Parts: sequence; structure tokens; C-alpha cells
Amino acid sequence: YIGIMDVVLRFIQTLYYFFYVLGFLLVLGGFYGVLNKTPAYIKLLDNIAAKVKPFGKKFIFVLILVIAIIASFTGLSFMLVVFVPFVEPEQEKSNATVKSLLVHKHLVYGVIAIFLYVGVEVGIPGTLNFYLTTKSKEQLKTAIKDNAQLYADIATLEAKAADESEDVKKFKDDLSKKLCGKGLIEKEDYQLIIKDAAKIKEDILKESKAHQTKIDDPDYQEGLGMETGFVGTLVGLYWLLMLVGRFVSSLISSKVSSKTQLTVTCSAALILVVAAIFTSGASVTISAVPLTAILLICCGLCTSVMWGTIFNLSVEGLGKNSALASGLFMTMVVGGGVLPLVQNAVADAAGFMTSYWVIVAALAYMLWFAVRGSKVKTTK
Repeated sequence: YIGIMDVVLRFIQTLYYFFYVLGFLLVLGGFYGVLNKTPAYIKLLDNIAAKVKPFGKKFIFVLILVIAIIASFTGLSFMLVVFVPFVEPEQEKSNATVKSLLVHKHLVYGVIAIFLYVGVEVGIPGTLNFYLTTKSKEQLKTAIKDNAQLYADIATLEAKAADESEDVKKFKDDLSKKLCGKGLIEKEDYQLIIKDAAKIKEDILKESKAHQTKIDDPDYQEGLGMETGFVGTLVGLYWLLMLVGRFVSSLISSKVSSKTQLTVTCSAALILVVAAIFTSGASVTISAVPLTAILLICCGLCTSVMWGTIFNLSVEGLGKNSALASGLFMTMVVGGGVLPLVQNAVADAAGFMTSYWVIVAALAYMLWFAVRGSKVKTTK
């Protein structure tokens, strides 16, 4: 369940990460500004480029793999960028301004498409995570009954604390496991239950009261209430499929145009999301995984190639002004913070799966861009 405070906090988190990334990029830009004025650094890059040029794509693939492995173990994904030289030796200087670039209609349409794309990329797995983990009202009622039993069991344990019979020992061990599983005690030790019985019972009552508040709320949006750890792994497959999709795209891009790739992936994503919406009420599962979730996770294959294809179509015909245009695209990553807020607002009002119509609308625009909006046009 997402309340108004969750929306506010999510917006604050979005601003925090936006300015965090912005600050990092500004520092990084200044760092490279100094390096690019250093003759020794330029000479070093030229020497490295001359040595690795014969290896071409193989060198890039190995470099990406090494950075990915280091980042996965250290968490320094941003800091590793410092060691990647950003140079464009063949890029001509451009005197164009952002305003002058906006006469290119296909670029403007492309910038909007990128804004929506980043929102789609984040919104699909984000809302799916909430939908799968949020409990239904029936599950909340069951949880309240379970809490009432736990409360009674704690009282029983207090009364039988000195009893060392086998049945009571088993009862103590089982209760310790249950409370430890709920995070109410640090480890499976019934002595901890006796020591903090009052606090544990208070926490159980608070949880039950929170559950009852949600049950009584007519605007509460129900989910499937699946186990959080399992859902985290499941939704993670979306990002794995994005990796697979990008790898496949790199193999076929020389033969399949960006327009064709974007048209096919947007069409496929539209079909998958609409199918997920209409199957959300059905109890169809594959290996305990809802069909709705499988359909949305498969969208990762589609979203994997959208950024690159939208960019390629948008900068077509811009020539030396492409570098400036890429700056416009980078600012549009803010869509990853804005569109999910809109989707979450719809989810609060109408339900998790209904909110995916926001994604459908964004995908429909991107499909239009692929088919019609990407045609090179310049206003006078």
C-alpha cells in the first residue's frame, strides 16, 4: 500500500538521487576538463588507443565485463567511471545552441520518447514489486488471527517459563522460530521472549492495528502478498533480460535498423503489458509465479534496446550537433522519477494493475515515434 507520505518521500528520494548524480557528473566533467588540457594524458590515451585498436569490439566487451565484475563486488559503479576516458577525437566542434536544435522535430519527439522510456523502464518492475508483495485484505485478516495466536502463545510461555518438559520445550522452540522469523527477537532463544515479552506483545498489537486500518480503508489497493525475498529475485529477472536483450541487439544492429528494432520491441511490450493487465484477475500461475508477473518481466527484453534505438533515430541528420543533442537526452532521465510518481498516483486511486495503462500510453507514444515521429523533419 502506498500512501501520500510514500509519494512525498519517493519524490524527495528522486530529487536526492538526481542532485547526487548531477553533482557527480559536474565533478567528473571538471576532472576531465583538466585532464584534456594535460598533454601527458592525451599522449597516454593515444598510445593506449593505438595498442587496443586491432582488438576492436573484443577489447570493449572485456573492459565492460571487468568493470561490471568490479562494480558488483565493490558497489563503486559511479566511481569506476573516473577510469574510463571520454574522448571524441573525430568530433567536429559545433557552435549550435539547444534552441537551434529544437527546429528538428524528430529530435524533439525523440527527447520526449526518452523521457517516457526511462519512466517505463523503471515503472514496470517497480510497480510489479509493490503489486506482488502487498497483502490482500484476506491475507491481512489471516495475519491478524496469527498475531492473536502469537500473543496468546507468549502469555502461555510466560506462565510455563519454568516448565522443562519435552512438550513445553518444543513449544518454546517453535514460538522462538516464529518470532525470530517475524523479526521480533534477534535469535531463536525463548529467554529473549520472556525478557522482552511486554515489548513483543506491544509490537504485535501495533502490527495488528495497522493491518486492521488497511482492511477498513476502502481505498486500500490489494496485491498478491507474496514473500518479499522471492519477489525480489523474481523481479530481478527483468533486469537480467534487459542485459540479454542488449547483448542480442549488439549482435543484430548491423543488419537490423534502429527503426525496426524500436517498432518491434514497442509493439511486443504493448502486447505484453496489455495482456498482463487483463490476466491480473485470473489465478493462472506457472511454477507458482503469476502469469501477469511473467508477462511484465518479459518486457525487460523489449526495454533493453529502446534507449539506443531512440537516440539513433533522434540524432539522425544532426551531424556534428549530435554531441549537444546527447546532453538533452541525459537530462531526460528525470523521467525515471516523474513517470513512476504518476503511475503510483494512479495505483493509489485505481489499483496496481490499472496503473499500467500509464505504461501503455507511454509505449504507444514510443511506437508512434518509431513509425512516424522519427522521420527527419526540420521546421523553418
